[in-house]
Amino acid sequence: MKRTGLKKYEYADVEHFTSKAGLRFRKIMNKSWHIFLKLGTTRKIHIVDYPQLQKGKNYIFACNHSFDEDVISTLYAIDRNAYVLNGSTDQTEHNPKFLALWANGMIYVNRCDSESRRQAVQKMI
Repeated sequence: MKRTGLKKYEYADVEHFTSKAGLRFRKIMNKSWHIFLKLGTTRKIHIVDYPQLQKGKNYIFACNHSFDEDVISTLYAIDRNAYVLNGSTDQTEHNPKFLALWANGMIYVNRCDSESRRQAVQKMI
């Protein structure tokens, strides 16, 4: 498989995994990105109890893998820009779909490396 060009995220530290321009770009693109996520979600989503979220406040959404479109569907269901904590090294390096994850915003963590796990928390902050 072809390389995606995202391998650099394996080694990007807290100061270099994104930029102010990248953060600004993702905030601007959030509404448009939401439309693409809706188009990519082929299943009907049932939200049983959605909490009232305060505008401008940061939240952590925790979900697990349950079907092949779970990441897309979760991002679509959340009413704000959300960064994905990604621990799939091979997929990040080789799956072209992960370029969309990068465009949305992702924090890569090498699950086998304690330093990478520690830095993931700082990147989320």
